[in-house]
Amino acid sequence: MAIAHCVPIGWGHFDLQLLIPPYNITQAAHLICLKHPYKPTDVREAEYWPGLPKNFDPLTTVLLRHRDYPNCYNINQPPNIYLHTASAFHFDVHNRTATVTDPSPPDESFRGLLYPSLIAFCDSIIDSIHEPPLPFCDQHFYWHWMRLLSDLCRYTTGEKGWTSRKGKLVGSCEWLLQEIKEENRPFLSRMLLELRLLPLQTSALERILIKDARW
Repeated sequence: MAIAHCVPIGWGHFDLQLLIPPYNITQAAHLICLKHPYKPTDVREAEYWPGLPKNFDPLTTVLLRHRDYPNCYNINQPPNIYLHTASAFHFDVHNRTATVTDPSPPDESFRGLLYPSLIAFCDSIIDSIHEPPLPFCDQHFYWHWMRLLSDLCRYTTGEKGWTSRKGKLVGSCEWLLQEIKEENRPFLSRMLLELRLLPLQTSALERILIKDARW
């Protein structure tokens, strides 16, 4: 979000999150631990803060923790690296139209790193809200995703507001709505227009009906 879309981030986003094809996730974890000071940790120990677990699924997420936590902050290294199976978050890492590169890489070695595009990022967040990678809907995940979506839209399409004085969406927001998946447009439009969001079950049913009508 910060590198590719210029969204300010706070300490709560300091962990590194990587999306990996499922068949590469074990190899990726091994290589990171081989070359950097990290060790595998039971992902069920991951917490937002003491006593509040993140509830990541061990089948879809691998957690690597810095060997010198919390001193890693002093050398600007993330305390935790999460390796997620990209498929669990509705994201195709092989779809180059869904990715962007760093617009100002510090040097050539970083030029090939891929980040979710604005469209793919919004779609993935809304997809994951309604079809979570967990076997249940976690309210902490839900509000975390909503904050990510709000921050992403605020700093990329509506830094001065999402609507005009007449209550209509500004052009950049209209463009975003036209580009994301059809089934995700009602949810995003309600958020941008600051309307009351539907209950999650109702919103999920709405998406299903839109997808069924398309097919």
